[in-house]
This record gives sequence, structure tokens and C-alpha cells, in this order.
Amino acid sequence: MSKATGAANQQGAPGPAATVSALLRSLHINHNSAEAQRVALRRWLIDHTPSKALRISLRSNGYGVLLRDLRAEGRPMPPITATHRLGA
Repeated sequence: MSKATGAANQQGAPGPAATVSALLRSLHINHNSAEAQRVALRRWLIDHTPSKALRISLRSNGYGVLLRDLRAEGRPMPPITATHRLGA
């Protein structure tokens, strides 16, 4: 299946990580500096659409600015909640 859906592939392999810590581990950057992690996560986000759970985890762990920046650059990024979309 598409890397954008976050679903398991046709062979039953697990889909992308649902938390930022799991994503950092899967990218083998969990022990890198915060700046190196930020750069790698931004690159990953350019090529992948994060699931709602991953977007929540990114925001909760201080990486929400990456989502905001990509949205500002015109990348479609669905809101996490209706109130978030309304600016509440």
C-alpha cells in the first residue's frame, strides 16, 4: 500500500511508526543530536504523509513546528481536530 496511508503493506509488514520515538528508531537517528533529528524528520515528512497519531506525537514532542512549516510551504497537512482547523 501507499507510504502515505500508514497502513501495512501487502505482505503484512507493519506500516510507518505511530510515534515520533518509534520513527526516530526506525530511521536509526534516535541517538543523534536534536538538530540532526529535526533535519531528518523534515526530510521524511517531505516524502511521507504522517498518520494522525504521528502528527499528534510530533506536536506533543516539540516537532509540531515541522508540520506548521510544511503547511506554510503549501504541503497539504490535515488538521488533527476540527477545533485545530478553526484556530481555537
